[in-house]
Amino acid sequence: MGSKSRQRQKREPEPSAIHKLRASWVCLFLILGTFLTFAPVLNHDFIPFDDRDYVTENEYVNQGWTPAGLKWAFTSGRSANWHPLTWLSHMLDVEFYGGGPSGHHLTSLLFHCLNTILLFLVLQRLTGAFWRSAIVAALFAIHPLRIESVAWVSERKDVLSTFFGLTAIGIYHCYVKRPSPWIYLGLVVCFALGLMSKPMLVTLPCVLLLLDYWPLGRLDRGTVGRLVVEKLPLFALSAASSVITYLVQKQEGAVVTAQQFPLTERFGNALISYWSYIGKILWPTDLSVIYLQPGGAISPGTALLAAALLAGVTVSTLRAARRYPYLAVGWLWYLGTLVPVIGLVKVGAQSMADRYTYIPGIGLALMLVWGTAKLFEGRVTRTPAAISVVLILVPMLLVTRMQLDYWQDGITLFQRALEIEPENPRAHQLLGIALFQKGEYAEAARHQRETIRLAPQDADAHVNLALALDRQGKRDEAMRYYREALELEPDKAPAHQNYAIALEAQGRLTEAATHYQAALRVQPALVQAHYNLALIRARESRVDEAILHFEKAIRIRPDFVEAHNNLGNSYVVAGQPQKARSHYQAARRIDPGHSGVQANLHNLSAQYER
Repeated sequence: MGSKSRQRQKREPEPSAIHKLRASWVCLFLILGTFLTFAPVLNHDFIPFDDRDYVTENEYVNQGWTPAGLKWAFTSGRSANWHPLTWLSHMLDVEFYGGGPSGHHLTSLLFHCLNTILLFLVLQRLTGAFWRSAIVAALFAIHPLRIESVAWVSERKDVLSTFFGLTAIGIYHCYVKRPSPWIYLGLVVCFALGLMSKPMLVTLPCVLLLLDYWPLGRLDRGTVGRLVVEKLPLFALSAASSVITYLVQKQEGAVVTAQQFPLTERFGNALISYWSYIGKILWPTDLSVIYLQPGGAISPGTALLAAALLAGVTVSTLRAARRYPYLAVGWLWYLGTLVPVIGLVKVGAQSMADRYTYIPGIGLALMLVWGTAKLFEGRVTRTPAAISVVLILVPMLLVTRMQLDYWQDGITLFQRALEIEPENPRAHQLLGIALFQKGEYAEAARHQRETIRLAPQDADAHVNLALALDRQGKRDEAMRYYREALELEPDKAPAHQNYAIALEAQGRLTEAATHYQAALRVQPALVQAHYNLALIRARESRVDEAILHFEKAIRIRPDFVEAHNNLGNSYVVAGQPQKARSHYQAARRIDPGHSGVQANLHNLSAQYER
């Protein structure tokens, strides 16, 4: 099999001018089709599910492209991930488009368009099968399971890492045709950039080995060792990325322990998820942004059946590999690229996620398209085949457009999640947050109460309910829920901070300061906690401590006007007028119309020029 494939590869003619023109038209069609399908996202809002942490409330991202932001991107484990290129891409969005959502959505959509074109060109160059490659790219482009990766700003990491992953495959093909250390270096660099966008790309070296088997025809019993050695630098990068990711996620508390979710349940959920993903790829209905964790609901018999079916398909495709290599490659592509997110190392509460199919789905598309073409080879002419493809793609496009409507904002998205799973505590919690941001505090509180009913140990829900109650003027009840949150999680920084704000409003400054300090011990980068604690210290005439916390707030958020202004006031009290002037001037540069800053500068000049 390997020698035959190599012979076919050697006879592959150089692309003619007509072929290049045809490819250009297909690329144009794919770009227009993909862009028009997802164009509604340009009018969508941010989603209050990670978008706050990634963009809207991220003090480094909101500053745009700055030296401090660059340093932070490469050293931060925020959101339980180390993906500096993803952070930098969000910073560039702010730099170019500002803080609104449209520009961020546009960037993600453009990367998805690029990925579609890359997939077509790479597959076509690898296999020589023009129309099959185009159909796989079209299925990839407009499938409803792509929505999460494209319409959710926080999933920039999906489209960005896939861009580098597909580019790396293209570079690898160049290396196979014309081996060169410089081309290989380009492959290593591109792979590293992909891993710095999203570590899910760690399986790429295995994907390259699959491509060595088919369509490149390089892999047989005599070449396995050499081809594995050839990819050792890539495997080393994968190992390093895996270790970094695990350590960061563990440090951020995102890794679910065996006590919280036993290994037997993880394996059961993983086995079922493989088939659930296939079901949603073939029949994309009841799509949700967050699927309820089944846990013990999976019976051992169901898990064993799922395992037996997976094993059966795997054995069948491997046995048929000599005649139908694309079936084995596509199936192993699907199985292997899902491993990092299948839940064996459990991160987060979700049982599965549509976004996880962004790369794995390509494997199933290869199986489907090449297998169908082989099945009807010589039996169906081009016209009926083209009509069949259109009859598949058009309904898929319509489903994608309908599903996109749910992604307009957080309220429509999480309401849809509750329509699918009414007893989903996470969906109730997220809908409550979305309602809170829209000022609908009573409804927000109702959904947070539902979250607590379904998940009584959820400290976040207690904090969110307390915030909603506080906004309704029910402060005593709110403070009870803050205390309950801290009983559930004594190191819950947001609970400490918000409880401190409530205490401060009641004039209980000493207690408030204690809780601000507790919040900062857990999360030293909480800007508001530093600022509020500094104000308390200033009122207590503890000027040195006030200056210390104002300065920390400014280091975290250099454009914090009130921190600059109040730091200037503290320096006046400390008898350091030059430093006070410096911070007043910094505040004026940020907000030239700030009346308090102008008055402070005037008073400072009057006081020291007499």
